[in-house]
Amino acid sequence: MLHPAADSDTPGPYGRRDLAEGLRALGVARGDVVMVHTSLSALGWTTGGPVTLLHALREAVGEPGTLVVPAFTTYLTDPATWVQRPVPRTWWPRIRASLPPFDPDLHPVQPRLGRFPEFVRTLPGARRSAHPLYSLAAAGPAAGALLADHPLPYGMGGRSPLAALARTDAKVLMIGVGWDKCTVLHLAEHLTPYPGRRVHRMHVPSAGQDGSTVWQASDQLVKYEGDYAHIGAEAARTGLVREGAAGRRRSPAVPRRRTRGPGPRLDGEAPGPERLGRGAEHDRRTRGPRHGAVTGGRRDGRRLHPGEPLGRPLRQAPKCRGMTQGGVPA
Repeated sequence: MLHPAADSDTPGPYGRRDLAEGLRALGVARGDVVMVHTSLSALGWTTGGPVTLLHALREAVGEPGTLVVPAFTTYLTDPATWVQRPVPRTWWPRIRASLPPFDPDLHPVQPRLGRFPEFVRTLPGARRSAHPLYSLAAAGPAAGALLADHPLPYGMGGRSPLAALARTDAKVLMIGVGWDKCTVLHLAEHLTPYPGRRVHRMHVPSAGQDGSTVWQASDQLVKYEGDYAHIGAEAARTGLVREGAAGRRRSPAVPRRRTRGPGPRLDGEAPGPERLGRGAEHDRRTRGPRHGAVTGGRRDGRRLHPGEPLGRPLRQAPKCRGMTQGGVPA
């Protein structure tokens, strides 16, 4: 509901000027490239909902600025891996034969990312990268350059648009969401050679020459988000994150400050990871695997369990290259 019922105790109402002032206080400035993670409901009672938030963001970054959102479609996977929303096994062959290949103009952003990413994706002139699972959408003059190259393997690695964002000192804004929603931390996972990393092989539908659906394999790093809250707390403690009010919620923003130093090459490869069988992706959070994930991958003949850690996970925010924290990563 765009304008829910309210009483005298309801936070708000918030308009474009209120939100724009909060964004500027967080460090969002004219000409910035800003990756936005937001929960619209967390803003409080906002006049105009996503339209007002968009106007506020555009007012803060101005015409030279660019807005970026995650536009993932991890529902475009083998039906055998649909754990949270399973379908009968007898359906799998027909689904595999008919599931439409990824179309950046048509496929909606998965709902769990909230309403705002789909709102940005469908803006006139918005661009979207070509990855069938981990695409990003952007609106603004830098959108084309940021999203032009998005290889299929390691879709959030060193050759992805996330790496392009880091190289251009983009900022990451998080409004009313936890650090587990900070997409740029997945780039850090790719660039940090911590022991125990694992790679799983995913299969996605692509278009065959005769118009049929062809399933294509790609290697992706198994993600572990269990330490993201710790990383966020450490980033705030060390001053890498700026926090302020956007609507009714305090929001972190990552300032334009880059962490430099030796590290794995930025070629999208995950150096030395253990490899898993087909489709063995986990959400790795305590709530278990998500739709589009599978628990059937095996390592050393052992079934992987939801929440099983990836060896020693990333624990130091400074290893997040190109990130600033406090609501905006750079």
